[in-house]
Amino acid sequence: MSNIVTEKSIEALKNDFPEHKEVIGLISENTELFMELAADYYICKRNIHFTEMDQKKSISEEYKYTLEQLKEEIELFLNSNKVLQK
Repeated sequence: MSNIVTEKSIEALKNDFPEHKEVIGLISENTELFMELAADYYICKRNIHFTEMDQKKSISEEYKYTLEQLKEEIELFLNSNKVLQK
């Protein structure tokens, strides 16, 4: 995964989950699984933007569904790691 995608992924998560900024910073440095989720999340958001610009509504809806699933998985991951950080 490129450094640009990694940085953009972490930035996107910190913007969308501001209450977890500290935890995101800590676990992004140490957890490969989390970084994969972060990259998938960023790529999915980017693809939603591109498909909406190209007026590909059905594809955009699929990405939105996937994004919601990723949000739930990330939220669970962040909450379980928040407990470990205390």
